[in-house]
Amino acid sequence: MMKTTLWSPWLSAEDEIRSAMEKFDRLFGEERFLPRPAIDAYTKDGNLFVEVELPGVDIDDDVTIEIIDDILKIEGKTEHDTEYDRGGFHVAERRFGTFHRQLPLPDGVDPEMIKAQYDAGVLKVIVPLPEETTTEPRKIEVKHS
Repeated sequence: MMKTTLWSPWLSAEDEIRSAMEKFDRLFGEERFLPRPAIDAYTKDGNLFVEVELPGVDIDDDVTIEIIDDILKIEGKTEHDTEYDRGGFHVAERRFGTFHRQLPLPDGVDPEMIKAQYDAGVLKVIVPLPEETTTEPRKIEVKHS
């Protein structure tokens, strides 16, 4: 049985760029970059589960979930509900603005079977994985002429 591993060089590069931008952010003490919600992806019981931290988000109006070319794409926005003068804050770590996350899906996923639920600030997307076909190895005889 072959195990499916979700990996993309573009997502890896995006992680490296994001990490560098966050270090730059901390160095200068200002939020200059877009928010990026934390994500967990794991397989269990024949499903791929994708959990995204989205506390305080209006899931119905501010978040879209799409499948485009075997890519699960989650986009949305977070808004700050308070006008403030930056000088009055002691700590300001929350980020506001638009965000997007994307994750490549294994071949054979049926987009019509994907479900999503939102509870306690966590969006959970459930992707039924296609059944893997396993065949017994078969020796092929070579005939001599």
